[in-house]
Amino acid sequence: MAAGPQAVRSMTGFGAAARTGKGFRLDLEVRSVNHRFLLVKVHLPRDVSFLEGLLDEKIRSRVGRGSLTVRLNLERTAPPGRLLDQAYLEAYVKELKRLEKRLEIPGEWSLANLLGLPGVILESRGPEPKEVRRLALEALQEALLQMEEMRLREGRALAGDMEKRVNRMERLLGKVRKEAPRALKEARKKLAARLEAFLPREGTGGEKGNQMLQETAFLVERLDFTEEVTRLESHLDQWRRLLSRGGAVGKRLEFLLQEMGREVNTLGSKAGDVRISHLVVEMKAETEKLKEQVQNLE
Repeated sequence: MAAGPQAVRSMTGFGAAARTGKGFRLDLEVRSVNHRFLLVKVHLPRDVSFLEGLLDEKIRSRVGRGSLTVRLNLERTAPPGRLLDQAYLEAYVKELKRLEKRLEIPGEWSLANLLGLPGVILESRGPEPKEVRRLALEALQEALLQMEEMRLREGRALAGDMEKRVNRMERLLGKVRKEAPRALKEARKKLAARLEAFLPREGTGGEKGNQMLQETAFLVERLDFTEEVTRLESHLDQWRRLLSRGGAVGKRLEFLLQEMGREVNTLGSKAGDVRISHLVVEMKAETEKLKEQVQNLE
């Protein structure tokens, strides 16, 4: 059975989760913002730096685009394991007293001195790495789910607004099509008047005549902007198909928007008509707004 269309996602999102282990609490948050590619930054306490590669890998398997920052905080909720080896300390005290008595030398020692003797202070034992790893992955899973839900909500809002702007561009393009016959007729009339004013004096021969014929051919070619209108309509249809397909379509929509922008600019330069120029200005405004929105899509 074929998979259905996916929803588009924004690149902006946030998620947070906490887990409690034996003698510690773990807090993790994930923030995502716009980025042209996928960038992952993981900030960890030194004690759990071994998690960096693992968290990075899990994120890259779930996210296609955006700048993601992961922060993990580890707080101890209970004292660490045994700090003193009391057997060592008692053995030292017993031996020192024996030496005092045997050598008849008064001892001048304190608890601080005793604590500095080898083997008395034990290394602090922190949380078990396996437990930290398990709980960190659980917290990351929960935080990513929250972030993805936010990205989906914002993606739906962006898609809805972009659809309205594409519909507006389509309506503007429809007005351009209606204005095209009148604009072409007026442009040809102006061109004919220029030729009529020139040809009786100069004729079609000579350098000036050849120059005028070349200019006329160029202007006639420029008058026809139906190709640009047709290509723009095709781009708008393709936009809708990409958006309805969903998923990570941001880069493809960015490329398509560049093509749309070129066609709109060419249309404006070819038309040379006041009414159509106003419509082109409105289309340019919509493409600029679409650019801002597409930059936030995954």
